Amino acid sequence: MQNIGFSYILLSVFTGKGTSSNPCTQIYRGSHPASEPEVLSTQQFLYDHRNEIKLFITMHSYSQMIMTPWGYDYVDLEDKDDLIKVAQAGAKALASVHGTEYQVGSSPELLYPAAGLFYSVFIGGARRSVSKCC
Repeated sequence: MQNIGFSYILLSVFTGKGTSSNPCTQIYRGSHPASEPEVLSTQQFLYDHRNEIKLFITMHSYSQMIMTPWGYDYVDLEDKDDLIKVAQAGAKALASVHGTEYQVGSSPELLYPAAGLFYSVFIGGARRSVSKCC
């Protein structure tokens, strides 16, 4: 889901790298932020429950990745070091139970820039710090 809406970095995220204005592509960003009902509904749920959510994880299970913000470009969060420690601990726990090795990093670091990912809504739209929320 790449159709996420919030105002503080709207242009960078909504029209950013890894999106397209062409509705025939797999990375079509929609006609406007949160233009699709399922995206709007999920976004609203995250915002409504932002003070109850203790952990928000983005996993790319096909490629065994735990992805950290930001996705739209090579930009670090203030608390990136704390977030990386938490993600690495999760990757280590997964490896110890299932033997699956997970990589940790942002979408641009591990794959490619991809604007409008849900952790952007949680951190930006819901105004929650990732590492300090739990």
